[in-house]
Amino acid sequence: MKAKTIIQKLMKIYPSELWDFKKLEDPFECLVWTILSQQTTSKNAEVAFEQLWKKFNNIQKLASANRTEVSKLIYTAGLSAQKSNYLIKSSREILKKYDGGLKAVLKKPETEARKELMVLPGVGLKTADVILCFAGGRDTIPVDTHVFIVSRRLGLASGKTVSKVKAELEAVIPPKLRRFGHLLLIQLGRDYCKARNPKCSICPVNKFCTYYQGI
Repeated sequence: MKAKTIIQKLMKIYPSELWDFKKLEDPFECLVWTILSQQTTSKNAEVAFEQLWKKFNNIQKLASANRTEVSKLIYTAGLSAQKSNYLIKSSREILKKYDGGLKAVLKKPETEARKELMVLPGVGLKTADVILCFAGGRDTIPVDTHVFIVSRRLGLASGKTVSKVKAELEAVIPPKLRRFGHLLLIQLGRDYCKARNPKCSICPVNKFCTYYQGI
């Protein structure tokens, strides 16, 4: 299977540190991390997360936090005013609606859980799927911009919408490889398969790539 072969090859190329899921195993930490990582680099999100978590390391603290202070702590992640608003509002809504926090949501059937997550401020389909995949142990694959572009170029998907590409990837990537696939396709997009000027000639999986073979 082409998708499995590509992911397994990338697993041999990239260091195992890439697969550190510790920040993503707790549902609330996963929510915070994923919102911070929106439209920025992993490095910038990491700095913002560490700064924020030193002072507001649980949902109760973040729900009662001052927006200006949170915004200053996460400035490296970009869009700090917007993201601080999302984080505080989502924290308050979770505390108000769910006695068991996000863990209570993740116990529900996948479709229902995804729908409830996407009601939270700052949570779209990709963020909801990250929480379901990494914190909820569901066999789904989150599709961000990198995954969307890379999977279409490789020939793993052809859909023109995120939901279509997601369905296609889940049809060709074995369940146990989907979380790895998400992270590895993102990394491949950052290092080689860039939206503009992709480095096709030195890409480690170019022999499997539909786009490269058609150049």
